[in-house]
Amino acid sequence: AMNLLDEMVSNKLTLSDVTFNSLIHACAVRPDYFDEGFRLLQLMESHGFQPDFYTYNTLLYACARKKNLGLARNIFREMLGRSMKEDHRDLVKIDQVTISNMMWAYSSYLSPVKTCSWKVAKRFESLALETLAAVKAEESSPDSSEIKDPLSKHERKIHDIVATTRFIDMQANVARATKGLVDGSSSSGSSGNTLDDGPSQQVLDLVNMLMPAEIPVAHNGVGSEAKRLMMLYVDVLKGKVNTRLLNAYLSAMVCNGRFEDAWRIFLGDYKRFDMPKDGWTFQTMIRLCARTRDVPSAWRLWDEFKTWRVDVEKALQTPGHETLKSLPTK
Repeated sequence: AMNLLDEMVSNKLTLSDVTFNSLIHACAVRPDYFDEGFRLLQLMESHGFQPDFYTYNTLLYACARKKNLGLARNIFREMLGRSMKEDHRDLVKIDQVTISNMMWAYSSYLSPVKTCSWKVAKRFESLALETLAAVKAEESSPDSSEIKDPLSKHERKIHDIVATTRFIDMQANVARATKGLVDGSSSSGSSGNTLDDGPSQQVLDLVNMLMPAEIPVAHNGVGSEAKRLMMLYVDVLKGKVNTRLLNAYLSAMVCNGRFEDAWRIFLGDYKRFDMPKDGWTFQTMIRLCARTRDVPSAWRLWDEFKTWRVDVEKALQTPGHETLKSLPTK
């Protein structure tokens, strides 16, 4: 990628943001070219091009593959701050790919939690059934599309900060729109500057509350931050959810020992957002059952997987799907 760029420069070929994004992507899929990707980012900016959401998402993907949560958090903090500013919203936006890549970064940062001892595993014997009962109870309650049970008052403040930020930004838009209707220079005076500067502190407060400066060092802290991020995306930003995002979120919870949250995602969120499960979903949950030594739940998952697999084979009209019915059962 770097040789190609040098050749383009030496031949005086026109460079564009698409050129840099393509080269950064080529480096992102190769962990050994991780540093080169960020060098390209610097070159991109030095040539007068601003990174957009595609650039940021690519770099987040590279960080997840490299298990570099610290750098991923810094990129996301910058991305979130820019997405909240009016003059950057068309260039930078938080979408499913952004949150998915962050969830993969949370999944890969620490070594996955180890298999529970038999003594500890007793605490998880009825976890799946208890979570299923809780999910069914919530399905009949209002606001069932939102992520339930915020972790603390700390997370609930996020909604208020975002709402305030958007209100201040709306005031700034009104001030600019009516600027030409006001005689004299008062419309461009100190009050206008105050409105423009107002959202900055609100955005900073939001980012710091979502991701404190200190990188979490324990599984529970990593899992809590991942859940906080998902709550912001779904409940506040009203972002769209797909299977890939739910799979990444599920992995973040399982790898960091948030087993109840993982069951809640599997039993409730796929249905709530009307997203299909796939083979990776079942593989992750089987891994959870292995770590908690939950044999009954593993058999129930296996039966559900068999049904899913038969349906997939039929949908693909692939010969041989009938043989799956002969797979062992409990």
